[in-house]
Amino acid sequence: MPLIRYAMQMAGLLTLLAALGSLGALMPSPLAKAQESSTQRIKIPDGTLVPLYLKDDLSSKKNKPNDPVRFQVRADVRVNGVVVIPARTMVSGHVLDVGGAGFAGHAGKLNFSVDSLKAPDGTTIPLRGSPTIKGGSNGAVAAAATAAYGPAGLFIRGSHADIRKGTMLSAYVDGDHEVVVTLLRLSAAADNPPTAPPISPATG
Repeated sequence: MPLIRYAMQMAGLLTLLAALGSLGALMPSPLAKAQESSTQRIKIPDGTLVPLYLKDDLSSKKNKPNDPVRFQVRADVRVNGVVVIPARTMVSGHVLDVGGAGFAGHAGKLNFSVDSLKAPDGTTIPLRGSPTIKGGSNGAVAAAATAAYGPAGLFIRGSHADIRKGTMLSAYVDGDHEVVVTLLRLSAAADNPPTAPPISPATG
C-alpha cells in the first residue's frame, strides 16, 4: 500500500506541474515586460567632444574637391550619463581643397571638413573639427593638422598627403542642439515577478 500511495502522490504532483506549465505558457513572461520606455529631450551643448575615425583612404594624389568623406563615431557620446550619439553613428564630410606634391620641395596638401551627423531621432547635428589627428601615411607617423577657425579644415602635409582609413580624430558639436532620447527602465513587474503557489503533496 505505501508504494501505491507514493505512486498516487507523484501522479498528482506531475498533474499539478503540467497544469502550471500550461498556465505559464498562456501568460506573458515577466521578462517580456521587464523594460518600459520613455522619451526625454536632452540638449547637447556646443563643443561636446565627438571621437571619430576615418572610414575612407584619402590622398592628395587621388582625391579632388567635393569628394565625400565618411567618418564613424568611435564611442558613445553622453550628456549627464545619457547616450545622445551612439558609437558607430555615421558622420559625413567632404574634401575642401587638394594640392599635389610639386617641385622645389613643395609638399602635397589635403584639406577636408567634418560636416555633420544624424542623431537617432533624425536631428542633424553640425560638427567642427579638431586641431590634431593621429596617424599618417601607412599609419607609421603621427601627422599634425591645423583646424580652420570655422569649417573643420584639416591640412595634412607630406610628399603626398595620404591619410589611411582608421585614422582617429576628434570633432566637436557646433552649437547647442536638442535631441529626443528614448530611455529604458525596469517595470514594476520586473521588480516584483509573480510567484507560483506552493505545491502540496497529494494525499490518498
